Amino acid sequence: MGTKLRFGIIVTALEVQFWFPVWLLFLLDRGFTIGQAALADAIFRIVATIGEVPAGWLSDRIGRKKSLYLTLVGTAVTFFLIAAVTTMPGLILAWTVWGVLWALVSGLLTAYGWELGHDSAEDGAAGGVEYVRVRRICAAIAMLVSLVSAGSLYEISVTLPFTLTAVLALAVIPLAVSLPDVSAAQQHQARVPVRAALTGSMRTAIAAGAIVLVAGWSIQMVFQPLGMEVGLSPANISFLFAGFAVAQLVGAWLVGRVRWDRDSVLVLSVAGIALMCFGVWAPGLHQSVALLSLVTLGLFYAVGTTYCDIWVSELSTAKNRAMMLSLVSLTGGIVMVGTRPVLGLVADTWDAHAAFGVWAAVCAALTFALWVVLKRGRTSIT
Repeated sequence: MGTKLRFGIIVTALEVQFWFPVWLLFLLDRGFTIGQAALADAIFRIVATIGEVPAGWLSDRIGRKKSLYLTLVGTAVTFFLIAAVTTMPGLILAWTVWGVLWALVSGLLTAYGWELGHDSAEDGAAGGVEYVRVRRICAAIAMLVSLVSAGSLYEISVTLPFTLTAVLALAVIPLAVSLPDVSAAQQHQARVPVRAALTGSMRTAIAAGAIVLVAGWSIQMVFQPLGMEVGLSPANISFLFAGFAVAQLVGAWLVGRVRWDRDSVLVLSVAGIALMCFGVWAPGLHQSVALLSLVTLGLFYAVGTTYCDIWVSELSTAKNRAMMLSLVSLTGGIVMVGTRPVLGLVADTWDAHAAFGVWAAVCAALTFALWVVLKRGRTSIT
């Protein structure tokens, strides 16, 4: 079994999202309110945000394989814990542990993939790009398969989506053991201080990645409320998310095949997210337009995030790559500490369609902000 295949299987196991379409339904079935779920999400986001840079630093210091072991074991512990949640203290504990895990895995798969690809090809950069594409494609496949089945698993047992996620993480540990370490040439690269590593180009790449992350991830807080509002069953909500995963798969596949320059692609990705949010909100349109818009949002999000992953990976080294990728999540996470709970409260107070309308306007502003960031980045280089 080749390195790329083993890496892809591990990515698939870690990226399964049996929990994603049903975690809010699970909490509601356990007696929690949307407001309490939004509070837990805010706590999770705060913990994940605070832990981003320390976790990236740790991964760069102990190496990718040891970080991967921690991630796999941590995933199992986290999702077994979530399956047992019945009280508010338990909810806060579980989502806090989840935040720690999120920080640990943030940037790890992309960094490890880039470095494995760099070692496997004569043109190291081309190999790195290919492995990052594989990482994103496998993540989309995992999302597709798990989301199609999530509703059915939930109807069998409300805890099954979470326990199965934990079991899969444990199952691929032998494959993780068999993955190669990063080459000595990469391991022995000179360590560059963080301030020195944050060149003008790197700061621009991190800012761009954070904007795309905020635009595409924040609104996912209200996907499930939207499905419930239009009368979808848990199984049908899973199929809605599966469509979102197919769009992400197409988006990841398009990376490297779109002949436009990177700046144009990034600006259009956020503009596309804004347009799709508007399509969900727009009154008077058929319900199918809203659902199609939600699904298509995944394409724009996947294109933007994959381009940013490659950009940051190209500019960094094995000694700081995970930390630089974590800085993207950190910057975006600071913003999402506020945006995701606010969107949840808007959906709770009015409805999910209103939340999409608000976010369409915000993403229009983010599109302009991203254009300004990229323009200034080009100016500083020239």
